[in-house]
Amino acid sequence: MMNVNEFYVRNTDSDSPMRIRDGFVYVRKHKDLREVTIVISFMAMFGLNFQITTALMAKEVFHRGAASFGLLGTCIAVGSLSGSILATHREKAPGSLRVMKGAFLFGLASMLAAVMPTYSTFALVLPLCGALAITTTIAANTTMQLGADPQMRGRVMGIYVLVLIGSAPIGSPLVGWLAEAVGTRFTIAFGGAVTCLAALIVMIISRRSDAPDSK
Repeated sequence: MMNVNEFYVRNTDSDSPMRIRDGFVYVRKHKDLREVTIVISFMAMFGLNFQITTALMAKEVFHRGAASFGLLGTCIAVGSLSGSILATHREKAPGSLRVMKGAFLFGLASMLAAVMPTYSTFALVLPLCGALAITTTIAANTTMQLGADPQMRGRVMGIYVLVLIGSAPIGSPLVGWLAEAVGTRFTIAFGGAVTCLAALIVMIISRRSDAPDSK
């Protein structure tokens, strides 16, 4: 059950209004929030371009029509629905490590999809991509929500939504150009590799920064 008393924030300081820049400073100073923002930005920019890549795979690679393209979207939706249901059964707060692991696995799944030889095998991998995409973004959303102070939560979530949705206009033209220049399969694999690399680098840096604290 929800506690409605938690819907209201008390003890706010109205004499010190916060600016939009304060939200970026807040995210930069908090390790979990900073890590999630970086990983999700790369994942959204290079990995979450299903509307482009599935259309290109259906038409250019497998030479299928609109119905087959629609079926690929259904496969992603099935995975996303399954992933969202699975995410509701997790009781422990996710944290940035789960986001990084989820993004890494999503990148691997994307690279696996890129090398599938037939339409059927490609369609079979897409539910996995959809499930990993939704569970990772849900974990990121939860981490940002729970990791921010109540008076900063609105700004923090605004930055998260900006990164998640606003990265697409940057990544989509690049994805389209790559697909035209070097092929659709390479483009999907490239997006997965970039996502994996970003998650891995942030994970390594995070563990190194935590090492002195464990001594």
